[in-house]
Amino acid sequence: MRDHGRNGAWSSWRARLVADLVRRCADALGESPVVPGGDVEVRIPARVLADPAATSVEVEPGSDGALVRVVSGERIGLLADVAAALGLARVSVRSVRAWPQEHDGRSYGVSQWSVG
Repeated sequence: MRDHGRNGAWSSWRARLVADLVRRCADALGESPVVPGGDVEVRIPARVLADPAATSVEVEPGSDGALVRVVSGERIGLLADVAAALGLARVSVRSVRAWPQEHDGRSYGVSQWSVG
């Protein structure tokens, strides 16, 4: 198994590549690019700051479903694990936004799931 370092497989270099790809595709389609999580910054829960291996799950009920926010230390497979857990619980996922977020020199994986 390859060592992807402290930041996992995601890096600022890859983020720039993806942002550039989104911009070029939007230009080709004549649309404004939307980069998920681009300017959204969420509060990193204290228990995750203390132990990046911990996972925080917050649920905000809405009128037609809920928003599930998951925060943990960034690692390979985090998004897949959350998707699997929601799938096993037979939760209908409408959309998901996921991004890395830096705090005090550490990288955290953040995802927001719109479920119904």
